[in-house]
Amino acid sequence: MSYMANKSMHRAVAFGAALRTRRKALRLTQRDVADLVGVTRQTIGRLERGDATVALGTALAVAGALGIAILNAGRDA
Repeated sequence: MSYMANKSMHRAVAFGAALRTRRKALRLTQRDVADLVGVTRQTIGRLERGDATVALGTALAVAGALGIAILNAGRDA
């Protein structure tokens, strides 16, 4: 695996962990968040596990629904 692919995977896992932590802090279930965003509960689970194949728009919608701002885009580019 290339350095960039490995770095992206690490970021996807960290992003998923942040989503899970925030969701639990808000006392929401994966189903609650899925219903807010209009996706399946399985999609939320995939995001929380760091599945990097989930569409960026979906990931951003979930982050927004949980009140997570995406900052420093391209910081390491």
